[in-house]
Amino acid sequence: KAAAARRGVRPSPAGNEEVALTKKANWKAKSEEFRTAMRNSRKITEAQAKGVDIRSLKLEDGPAEADERVPCPHCGRKFAAITAERHIPKCA
Repeated sequence: KAAAARRGVRPSPAGNEEVALTKKANWKAKSEEFRTAMRNSRKITEAQAKGVDIRSLKLEDGPAEADERVPCPHCGRKFAAITAERHIPKCA
């Protein structure tokens, strides 16, 4: 713990496995979204070079963005689950 504190790393809350799995899944989704954007960009660049109208291109849709944040029923803002537990009673 002392070494982690010196490096500026906070100890994780209980449920380390869930946090690690969520971060890994989040990384993978962001990577796939980036790859899809790069493929679409390449298609547009190639179409422009050939003089094709880019509105006629069929581009890939990226994966649906998973928003795990909790909306506040009072103000509509979105928060992480732990933060929402603190915010919602104060906002009411």
